[in-house]
Amino acid sequence: PARTMGKDGGKKESKAPHSSNAAPEMTDGGDKVSDVGDVKKLEAGVNASLSNLNNLTTLLDLCEEGSDGGDGGGGKVATAAMLALCRCMSRLLDAGQLLPP
Repeated sequence: PARTMGKDGGKKESKAPHSSNAAPEMTDGGDKVSDVGDVKKLEAGVNASLSNLNNLTTLLDLCEEGSDGGDGGGGKVATAAMLALCRCMSRLLDAGQLLPP
């Protein structure tokens, strides 16, 4: 961590910047995404309101995270996230809210 000078002249350690390898978090301030139920909640959020489109990036991160073949059940979560993304994008395209390139 980087060190900076505080008001009193003492050194303070600043927090490290957010790592891209960290586990994704739910955008509504909830716990970290760890199972298929959390993926369903993220999908439901996107379907409920377009203000929750940040959930799509969380789902994308889950797809990437589960592709490493680790033992933590990430494969099931990654597969659920991929299917949720497919359903969300299909709904957005069908409703005319997402235009194809």
